[in-house]
Amino acid sequence: MKKVLLLAILLLNLLPIMKNGRLTLGTATLSAQNMGNESGSTLYHCTDEDGFEYTSPWPCENDPCITSCPICHESMPCKSLDGHMYVQHNENDDRKDPDEGDEGNQGGIIGGGGGNTGGGSGGSIVVGPPSGGGGSSSSQTNIRTTTQIKNAAAKAVKSIPGRDAKCNKGVQAAFKNLYGTLPSGMNCLANDMVSYWANNPSQWKEITLSEAQGYANNGYFVVAGYRNPGGHGHVVVIVPGKETYSTNWGGKVPCTMDTGYEKRNASQSFSYSFGANKKGKVKFYYYK
Repeated sequence: MKKVLLLAILLLNLLPIMKNGRLTLGTATLSAQNMGNESGSTLYHCTDEDGFEYTSPWPCENDPCITSCPICHESMPCKSLDGHMYVQHNENDDRKDPDEGDEGNQGGIIGGGGGNTGGGSGGSIVVGPPSGGGGSSSSQTNIRTTTQIKNAAAKAVKSIPGRDAKCNKGVQAAFKNLYGTLPSGMNCLANDMVSYWANNPSQWKEITLSEAQGYANNGYFVVAGYRNPGGHGHVVVIVPGKETYSTNWGGKVPCTMDTGYEKRNASQSFSYSFGANKKGKVKFYYYK
């Protein structure tokens, strides 16, 4: 009889109970071996920054970074997001907007002040193209500070609500924020905008992928565009910043402002804007 009573008490102690937002096992606590952590007494009921609830063996404030996929909204460790995006959503680079990138959807900073979107120092005006940059025909009248370019990009992103594809609107807004007016040739969709840049060499100088970040960092308004012969094209602004290495592109790529599908980012990696299947198809220009 005593053994039966002891067994009943043990079973009661193993029943899960939710208390104060924490999952406990009766009056006993989970062992460190079962929990996989050294403190191991409790499961914590946490909510990530996107409102997704999950349980964790660590106090919520000390929990490893958890994020959610911007497409399927599955929660996962932050370090797993890029791999998940590439495998689950971007293998064929053929989503609603065919010119989105193939290394995930990076959440860019869209506010002003410091960091990637403006503010801070480093906004000196240059008086010539960057070292190694093509040509020297610029009159310098269109040079701006890096801070002005970053702020123009951030302001453009904030001015476009929603998450649908509005890449042309973003580039137009950034240009107007810097120069006050918009050339009539840019008042169009992405495909026609790329054609306009190509057909107006007196104002737009074509450069290469490897030159784009240097020109942007030296105060030029730099754009990149893909003209899609069978659908919607895609255009972005190359913003001042630091190049990052892209595995899919096989080298360093510049920073872009992108207001395409599911993107409202003032500064993100170029590889998040264009898939690697666009190699050799994306054209780069700076405004003279």
